[in-house]
Amino acid sequence: FTIFQDTSQKKRVGEPASKLSSKKAKKQVSKDYSPMLQRLIKELGTDVPQKPLPTKPVSKSNENSTNFLILYQNIINVEEISKKTIQEVILHYFYFGKALVERFNHYKKNNPKRTAQGLINNEVRIQLPSVSQSMLRKTKERAQKIYDLFNEIGVDKIARIQSFTSVTLSSISQDDIDYVLAKLSLS
Repeated sequence: FTIFQDTSQKKRVGEPASKLSSKKAKKQVSKDYSPMLQRLIKELGTDVPQKPLPTKPVSKSNENSTNFLILYQNIINVEEISKKTIQEVILHYFYFGKALVERFNHYKKNNPKRTAQGLINNEVRIQLPSVSQSMLRKTKERAQKIYDLFNEIGVDKIARIQSFTSVTLSSISQDDIDYVLAKLSLS
């Protein structure tokens, strides 16, 4: 169920459908054999990984030489920060999506669906006047997909995400999200 549909993209009359998209059609792969979906199911179905193993401190005698231990520790530290940052971005998209749904439900009490959508779009546009229409649409789409997924399985599962960004998660189709949810419910 999509709350925020983009009605600005319509098929142009008089042009064959094949000319409307310059992208190659993706080869259909069974969801059971999709590596990306299987990886997402695995990440969401496992416990939060332990922190990297602590390494030995560097002695003073090695300070002037090339110290691979320090370099490696720096890599691990930055990767951990990066992972947390990715998880925080996903969390913020979740909350943006949650706010959109809450405002939709608020407006839906006294308005038809399309009017409620328009009121939310106006509210967002007023609060974010410098953000382009395209960026707002993409942000709302990402937020909705991320919210749909983690609202079902629990916001705490965001901490399990290791290799997916908000962009990667939002590129997953609604059918694929439903598939992931079904697989996770069986685990």
